Amino acid sequence: MYAMYVRIWKRISRSNQTGRKRMRHLRKGLMAGTLAIVLVGGLITPVAAGESYVVYEGDTLSHIAARYGMTVRQLVALNGIDDPDLIFPGQQIVLSASGSGVVSGAEDDADEPAPAVVSHRADEEVAADESGEAPPYFPREQIRELLIDAAQRYGWDPNLIMAQAWQESSWRQDEVSWTGAVGVMQIMPRTAADMESWFFGYRVNTWDSAYDNIEMGVAYLSVLYEETGSVELALASYYQGWASVQRDGFFPDTHDYVDRIFKFREMFANGELP
Repeated sequence: MYAMYVRIWKRISRSNQTGRKRMRHLRKGLMAGTLAIVLVGGLITPVAAGESYVVYEGDTLSHIAARYGMTVRQLVALNGIDDPDLIFPGQQIVLSASGSGVVSGAEDDADEPAPAVVSHRADEEVAADESGEAPPYFPREQIRELLIDAAQRYGWDPNLIMAQAWQESSWRQDEVSWTGAVGVMQIMPRTAADMESWFFGYRVNTWDSAYDNIEMGVAYLSVLYEETGSVELALASYYQGWASVQRDGFFPDTHDYVDRIFKFREMFANGELP
């Protein structure tokens, strides 16, 4: 069904020696885990006392739990949530009880495995530019145009790329995760540096430029598709890491991530999302 999404990418990468050479370097990087850092599971993640998270459209408790190294059960207990499947945009989710600086999966949750801290959000310090300012805001309509343009240039279904970007950041270039993932496509600095070196060959400004951020994310997804031969595996590898997906299969949160993107894709196709 999705085999034609990357027809342009395949044609470009196979049509010249430079593209093939870059793919060999990228394959080595993927195997070594340098483009997508191998997941770290079961960590006790430090969280500032009283820290909270504001829910965006498309978020789920499992997604938030994975981002902060917690379990859904912990979030439910901390926030007095009756239905774990029902949260709302703008809702504030408490991540740590007041006075407690650490959330541990060892308490009352021994029978529930800690969620995976996924590759493209792990093992990186929080990104910040020299001024300490957040990335700039871009209007949603402009982001939409950039996503469609990048999808068409790389041969992807625009609805799928819009759906992935919606899942990643709700199309917010000014979104920076606590681990340093930046912008619309939530690009990790190390992934960006490796892609700049082996794929682009020049500096890509994923912080200030929504165009560059989207270009980086779509190019990286295309690399993963070229390596895996599957849209589902490429999306899972973007989230969890290619080496980890090969070794461990999908983690539960990875299944959720991929399923949400396909759901959002249908919603974009039907005009139910902007």
